[in-house]
Amino acid sequence: GIRRIAEGIAETHEMSAEVTIKLGYPVTVNDAPSADFALDIAKAVNGDKNVAHMPNPVMGAEDFSYVLEKVPGAMLFLGGTPQGKDPRTAPPNHSNRVMFEEDAMTTGMALYSALALRTLGLTLS
Repeated sequence: GIRRIAEGIAETHEMSAEVTIKLGYPVTVNDAPSADFALDIAKAVNGDKNVAHMPNPVMGAEDFSYVLEKVPGAMLFLGGTPQGKDPRTAPPNHSNRVMFEEDAMTTGMALYSALALRTLGLTLS
């Protein structure tokens, strides 16, 4: 398994390897001020009607929870369902049948750029 592979690669380079397997992830919980900050920026970039607050928890395993254990932050979801498709019935992101609205990448880049700039105290001109 993974231990044998890690030890084999390490041995090839005259090193050693130690493998620790932790099952599951911590719960991903947004920091409230960070979530509010992100929501405000998302509305400023995309308009109020194109932003939704998700008040109910969403189940899922996400390694971002390890980041949030160390620093305040917020996990955001970027919609990418093609126009004319119902996101509730469209194939999920990890499906081999998934289709993305490519314009969502532009939206995401604008949002994450604005978040980074505002975090640094800068603005787009």
